[in-house]
Amino acid sequence: MAQHWITKIMATCFSGLTTFNPADQKASFKLDKSNKSSNQNLELGLRQFLAPRINFEIQSFTANNGKNVVAFIIPAAKEEPAYFMGKAYVRVDSCKTDLKNYPAWVRQINVRKAIRNYQFKIFPNNTLLPAEVWKYDNRSILEALHNCIMHQDYTMNERIVVNEYADKLVFTNAGAFYDGAYDDYVDGRKTPKRYRNQFLANAMVNLKMVDSQGFGIHDMFQYQRDRFLPMPDYDHSSESHVILEIPGQVINRDYSETLMENGSLDLPTVVLLDRVQKGKTVDQRGPEETSGPETRRG
Repeated sequence: MAQHWITKIMATCFSGLTTFNPADQKASFKLDKSNKSSNQNLELGLRQFLAPRINFEIQSFTANNGKNVVAFIIPAAKEEPAYFMGKAYVRVDSCKTDLKNYPAWVRQINVRKAIRNYQFKIFPNNTLLPAEVWKYDNRSILEALHNCIMHQDYTMNERIVVNEYADKLVFTNAGAFYDGAYDDYVDGRKTPKRYRNQFLANAMVNLKMVDSQGFGIHDMFQYQRDRFLPMPDYDHSSESHVILEIPGQVINRDYSETLMENGSLDLPTVVLLDRVQKGKTVDQRGPEETSGPETRRG
């Protein structure tokens, strides 16, 4: 089974002489408001009315207690939600609900679909095999959007703005950094102690939209390093706005090749190399802050 699949087990146990068999199960699907329905095989009906076409599996087996168990193995949604009979659904923990009840998620999906994301190749000098990477990491796009939503200063009555350029994505939200500066969070050793919108932050954590530990900025920098691309950039932020730029192409081949050939470089060193390739001043803070083991989540 592919590693990117998420397995959801929906098991129902039957005692005694149950004859339940998914292959023989019939289901009635209402086709329109006139209550006209289609009575057909359960699996066939699910495959017919699900969009996009999801390659789910139905497996039956006998548990150790002798009871029959039926499991649905469902691939994780990637670029778009799952629709059943024309309606989009989302699962929050164990509850299934209409996606339209979560407009913030709908906007995120629309933004991700609008961004032109594709793979390209980086050719190093010392090998014939190129590295093929995505222009943007979807996790970074989501993290940037979530940060904008959670940290926006809503008293300024402004919109969150996402601009796509040929070489980068730019995310802008109202309000300065609320707890420290962005570079405090790059190496993963600091987590925020307070939030501008605490209630909203709690809600987003409960919905698993954001990480409860506050390692989002650190992770975005890691995702860029892992793809040999320039680091995210907050340098255009001001006292009134946070502006995040996520590069989507190689700026300097020497930088990318250095990352490809030296996978053990720690993140603070990579950040310094990134500032050099961008022609920015290098802030030397002392060896105790630019070396040593990184604190990462387990």
